[in-house]
Amino acid sequence: MPGDLKFALVFDQSETTKNSVNDVARTTILGGGLAMIILLIFLRNLRTTVVIATAIPFAIITTFILMYFNDMTLNMMSMGGLALGVGHMVDYSIVVLESIYRYRQNGYEPKEAAKKGTARSRHRGDCLRDHGGRCVPADGIRNRPGRAAF
Repeated sequence: MPGDLKFALVFDQSETTKNSVNDVARTTILGGGLAMIILLIFLRNLRTTVVIATAIPFAIITTFILMYFNDMTLNMMSMGGLALGVGHMVDYSIVVLESIYRYRQNGYEPKEAAKKGTARSRHRGDCLRDHGGRCVPADGIRNRPGRAAF
């Protein structure tokens, strides 16, 4: 390399990237906080809200640990996916807790209500909804007894 060669920074996009990632992280935290406030208002049960509120940071920390050990980078797509995952987790938590609550109202003991409510809610996740609201199995109807695979 010639001795008279000089390097100059022409354009630095790292600050824009850092700001974008920080904005997504801040928005995720704000959205999670607002979701907890709304849950508290609608569920009117602090205990239920705390269960959901503690599950969210646990899932996020676990995700970061798994990303670290799998040498995955933190970028806009992974942050966006994490934000979307938090939303789904809140939705599914509400469904499970409402199912457990219904079993409790029907006279089941807490442990039995938790087992039945969780099992009932788990099976609802096996299907996706098409535009008409019909249930389409998540595995594309493959490998199901009595059904033809496409």
